[in-house]
Amino acid sequence: MGPILITGADRRFFALVRGTILSIRDKPEGATVPLGFLDLGCTAEQLAWVRSQGAQIVVPQWEFEFPDQENTPNYLKGLLARPFFRKYFPGYELYLWIDADAWVQDWSAIELFGQGHGGDGGWRSC
Repeated sequence: MGPILITGADRRFFALVRGTILSIRDKPEGATVPLGFLDLGCTAEQLAWVRSQGAQIVVPQWEFEFPDQENTPNYLKGLLARPFFRKYFPGYELYLWIDADAWVQDWSAIELFGQGHGGDGGWRSC
């Protein structure tokens, strides 16, 4: 498979990540691009909206053991899961993380990322 865009949030940052997802989906090139979502503690209603956008939803696990892990905020799983995107979203050629508070203003930024990978990274064919 080609590329996947990945973002994630918890319930408190959902309004921001909703804007991120809409900024992807409102571009002709982003309308059908595969989208991954790390559920870091969203509500069922929020996850239903993410699903309606065609996103694959994954709840990341703690990938490392460390002291006081049981008291660590859940959103940190999103940071520690990034090296494991191939595990959570298998089969893609290229993985691009977009923070929950970022917007895609111009699709050329996504295309440049793909070019840095060697070629267009498949972004134009999504």
